[in-house]
Amino acid sequence: MTSVVNALSVHAVLSKGKKYEDVLARVHEHCLDNFKISHVTAQVEPLDFAENQTHL
Repeated sequence: MTSVVNALSVHAVLSKGKKYEDVLARVHEHCLDNFKISHVTAQVEPLDFAENQTHL
């Protein structure tokens, strides 16, 4: 990364019935189109993922 490249790390929640690939593509498109962020690292999790997590 350089100081001239905008980057973002994000978590997204996958709604029931949505495809992982579609959500991931939409996140990348939205960030580029609306914020000119070309380097996005996105972690997509199912809706109930956080509810079932335990703290270690």
